[in-house]
Amino acid sequence: MTIGLPKYRKQRTRQHVIAAQSVNYVERFIVDSGHTAQRVEYDYGYDLLITTFDEAGFEEPGLIYLQLKATDSLKLNAVGTEVIFEVNSQAVSAMRDWKQGILEQSWGRINHA
Repeated sequence: MTIGLPKYRKQRTRQHVIAAQSVNYVERFIVDSGHTAQRVEYDYGYDLLITTFDEAGFEEPGLIYLQLKATDSLKLNAVGTEVIFEVNSQAVSAMRDWKQGILEQSWGRINHA
Protein backbone atom coordinates (compact mmCIF):
# COMPACT_ATOMS: atom_id res chain seq x y z
CA MET A 1 0.00 0.00 0.00
CA THR A 2 1.41 3.37 -1.02
CA ILE A 3 0.72 6.44 1.09
CA GLY A 4 0.20 9.54 -1.06
CA LEU A 5 1.62 12.94 -0.28
CA PRO A 6 -0.63 15.41 1.51
CA LYS A 7 -2.40 17.85 -0.79
CA TYR A 8 -0.92 20.88 0.98
CA ARG A 9 2.71 20.82 2.02
CA LYS A 10 5.10 23.50 3.19
CA GLN A 11 7.56 24.66 0.57
CA ARG A 12 11.05 26.00 1.17
CA THR A 13 11.28 29.03 -1.09
CA ARG A 14 14.29 30.97 -2.33
CA GLN A 15 13.43 33.65 0.25
CA HIS A 16 13.71 31.05 3.04
CA VAL A 17 17.11 29.95 1.74
CA ILE A 18 18.64 33.43 1.49
CA ALA A 19 17.16 34.42 4.87
CA ALA A 20 18.97 31.47 6.48
CA GLN A 21 22.15 32.34 4.56
CA SER A 22 21.99 35.93 5.79
CA VAL A 23 21.87 34.90 9.45
CA ASN A 24 24.68 32.40 8.94
CA TYR A 25 26.86 34.94 7.10
CA VAL A 26 26.41 37.67 9.72
CA GLU A 27 26.91 35.24 12.63
CA ARG A 28 30.23 34.14 11.19
CA PHE A 29 31.35 37.75 10.70
CA ILE A 30 30.45 38.57 14.31
CA VAL A 31 32.17 35.49 15.77
CA ASP A 32 35.27 35.99 13.61
CA SER A 33 35.42 39.56 14.98
CA GLY A 34 35.63 38.28 18.57
CA HIS A 35 32.02 38.80 19.63
CA THR A 36 28.96 36.57 20.15
CA ALA A 37 25.65 36.38 18.33
CA GLN A 38 22.53 34.80 19.75
CA ARG A 39 19.58 33.96 17.48
CA VAL A 40 16.28 35.33 18.72
CA GLU A 41 13.53 32.70 18.90
CA TYR A 42 10.63 35.09 19.48
CA ASP A 43 11.98 37.88 17.39
CA TYR A 44 9.50 40.77 17.28
CA GLY A 45 11.53 41.92 14.28
CA TYR A 46 15.00 41.13 15.61
CA ASP A 47 17.11 38.25 14.34
CA LEU A 48 20.30 38.42 16.41
CA LEU A 49 21.44 39.81 19.74
CA ILE A 50 25.12 40.74 19.71
CA THR A 51 27.37 40.90 22.75
CA THR A 52 30.65 42.69 22.16
CA PHE A 53 33.99 42.17 23.92
CA ASP A 54 36.95 44.51 24.26
CA GLU A 55 40.52 43.78 23.12
CA ALA A 56 41.27 41.98 26.41
CA GLY A 57 38.22 39.71 26.00
CA PHE A 58 36.01 41.39 28.59
CA GLU A 59 32.31 41.77 27.89
CA GLU A 60 31.20 45.29 27.07
CA PRO A 61 27.92 46.64 28.49
CA GLY A 62 24.71 46.45 26.47
CA LEU A 63 23.46 44.44 23.53
CA ILE A 64 23.11 45.18 19.84
CA TYR A 65 19.72 44.21 18.39
CA LEU A 66 20.11 43.27 14.75
CA GLN A 67 17.43 42.79 12.12
CA LEU A 68 18.39 41.16 8.84
CA LYS A 69 16.76 41.50 5.43
CA ALA A 70 17.52 39.09 2.61
CA THR A 71 17.32 39.75 -1.12
CA ASP A 72 18.80 38.48 -4.35
CA SER A 73 19.24 41.99 -5.71
CA LEU A 74 20.41 45.06 -3.84
CA LYS A 75 19.15 48.51 -4.76
CA LEU A 76 22.13 50.81 -5.23
CA ASN A 77 22.37 54.58 -5.50
CA ALA A 78 23.09 56.18 -8.90
CA VAL A 79 26.85 55.92 -8.36
CA GLY A 80 26.59 52.31 -7.23
CA THR A 81 28.48 52.89 -3.99
CA GLU A 82 25.67 52.73 -1.42
CA VAL A 83 22.84 50.32 -0.72
CA ILE A 84 19.35 51.80 -0.55
CA PHE A 85 16.63 50.14 1.52
CA GLU A 86 13.37 51.12 3.15
CA VAL A 87 12.98 51.40 6.91
CA ASN A 88 9.56 51.09 8.53
CA SER A 89 8.46 54.37 10.17
CA GLN A 90 7.49 52.49 13.35
CA ALA A 91 11.04 51.13 13.56
CA VAL A 92 12.45 54.66 13.23
CA SER A 93 10.19 55.84 16.06
CA ALA A 94 11.35 52.93 18.23
CA MET A 95 15.01 53.70 17.47
CA ARG A 96 14.58 57.29 18.61
CA ASP A 97 13.31 56.07 21.98
CA TRP A 98 16.16 53.61 22.54
CA LYS A 99 19.47 54.73 23.96
CA GLN A 100 21.30 51.80 22.37
CA GLY A 101 19.76 52.08 18.93
CA ILE A 102 18.97 49.36 16.45
CA LEU A 103 21.04 48.20 13.51
CA GLU A 104 19.40 46.94 10.37
CA GLN A 105 21.57 44.88 8.04
CA SER A 106 20.72 44.37 4.41
CA TRP A 107 21.91 41.10 2.95
CA GLY A 108 22.78 40.96 -0.69
CA ARG A 109 23.70 38.04 -2.83
CA ILE A 110 27.35 37.20 -2.34
CA ASN A 111 29.16 34.91 -4.71
CA HIS A 112 31.61 32.70 -2.88
CA ALA A 113 34.56 31.49 -4.91
